[in-house]
Amino acid sequence: MTLPLESGRDRGAVRLPASRASLILAAGLVVVAVLRPPELHPGAAAACGLIAAASLWFTTMSPAVSRLPAWIAGFTPFALVAFLGAANRATALDETALLITLLIAAGCGRAAGRQAGHRESLLRLLVVLGSVVAIQALWQSLISYPRMAAAVRGIDPADPSGILVRLESGRAAGPFLLPAALGGFLALALPAALRGLRAWRGVWRAAAGVATILIGCGFVLGRSMGAIVAAAAGLLPLLPLLAPRRRARAAWVAGGVAIAIIAVFAATRIDEIRDPAGDPFGLRAGNWRVAAAMMRDAPWFGSGPGSFGSFYPRHLRPGLNESRHAHNSYLELAAGWGSWILLPIALLIAAWVARMRSAWLDPGDGTASVFLGAGTAFLTHNLVDFTMFLPGVAIPAALILGAAFGATDPAPERRAGHPGILPGSLLRAGGIVVAVALALHGVTAARSRHLLDRAVDVARRGDLAAADQAAGAAAKLRPEDPAPRAFLAQMVLAEKPGKASAAAGAVAAAEAVARDPDSAILHYTRALYHRAAEESAAAYRELSEARRLNPTKALYRAAEDDPPSAGPPPPGGPGE
Repeated sequence: MTLPLESGRDRGAVRLPASRASLILAAGLVVVAVLRPPELHPGAAAACGLIAAASLWFTTMSPAVSRLPAWIAGFTPFALVAFLGAANRATALDETALLITLLIAAGCGRAAGRQAGHRESLLRLLVVLGSVVAIQALWQSLISYPRMAAAVRGIDPADPSGILVRLESGRAAGPFLLPAALGGFLALALPAALRGLRAWRGVWRAAAGVATILIGCGFVLGRSMGAIVAAAAGLLPLLPLLAPRRRARAAWVAGGVAIAIIAVFAATRIDEIRDPAGDPFGLRAGNWRVAAAMMRDAPWFGSGPGSFGSFYPRHLRPGLNESRHAHNSYLELAAGWGSWILLPIALLIAAWVARMRSAWLDPGDGTASVFLGAGTAFLTHNLVDFTMFLPGVAIPAALILGAAFGATDPAPERRAGHPGILPGSLLRAGGIVVAVALALHGVTAARSRHLLDRAVDVARRGDLAAADQAAGAAAKLRPEDPAPRAFLAQMVLAEKPGKASAAAGAVAAAEAVARDPDSAILHYTRALYHRAAEESAAAYRELSEARRLNPTKALYRAAEDDPPSAGPPPPGGPGE
């Protein structure tokens, strides 16, 4: 079984300069993604896009690239059909770019992972980044969060937004978006730190010891039960290194420790678990049922990449939470892209299990076991969470997955090739096109997002003219994105301007709906404009569509016969 990430240059020995270049590019991509997660920082998103494009360009122009693997050509038409069927082209493009970036990161990791020295360098990088991330989590819990909580309490002790509750809970997220993302990355770094305690000497051994302690503290501060399960699963491939003569006993001990830690974390969150509105187990089960229903409704090519957040509300039932992700990345991929994507996922898992068995029997220098352990943690975590869609965690995980296969690849003289179906010239041309498109998308999306963030900020300060200008510029940069137009339409409603601005807002509302017809809040916004223009039939039609797309939301069910009077819509946006 071979991993479906191979390229034609897998045949023959990998030249050292190419491997070193892959290592440098991969390291740069991971450092940017972890320290400045692209999901939070537009500049980092642009940098990751450029680095990924540079890596693809380098790989494409390499003389060793000659043929396109058959698996890519076989699944690409399915992906293209799913992409073209997406109603919201902006989110489809974003998710496609992310998956391409992850494949590139895996390719870099695989090329670098074939060199023992480069594998050690990657592991040391993980140890350093794990320490930095854990220190940031400590700073948040001990310093930042208490200060922010005091400031919020001083402004509004009631705090209806719930920010105060989250701050006072002390659950750190480090540089990431969520505590689960913090735990997911620490689960990637933990195997490298544990191996460093046994294999390294001197300063690096001390660094591995400090990192192990810090990572343990990070798990405590994040209190993500899914991350603990993932970390425990990631330790299993390390047992030949940690307990070579008593692997079975060590596995039972690791499992018992993980269960005990999960029980402690659950006790600290017992009030949240008892509350049906906050029970993480019940809510995740509901997310999975919705994802399965979406797969049933569109089994072959899905509802469109990046569309889960838009289609989820129409399946909401009492007791379910509002969510933009399925808390199971495999179900979410199948719901968005179609059930066909489960086949390459199954091939990946089968190849992964085969490599784990091989490393279990012969761990070699131990680096392959570490990468396999970290990759297992990531694959396990995505059964109960969605870090595959968070680039800050997904990019280093893709690098690790690729490095695990590179470390366990057969020797060059024994490496069996497979027939390609396209000549190298077409492959190079396609690679160049994708690299350029990826770079342009990364920069354009980051600029548009930065402008929209600026528009929101200046609007809060009352500078509506500047907000209108920034949002308009964001819309011009990404014509397919409904978010800037939705912001313009909702800003106009909130400020109740004159007729000219109202007309412009109505146009923006119509354009936003055209770009994301599956968003209930956008239909509701347009209904308000129709109501203000005394177009009752059109207003009723839009409000009815909003109710169809999100049947449980009280706002859309408040008036069954006539939409409410014009006023600002609730906070929200495309893809509600």
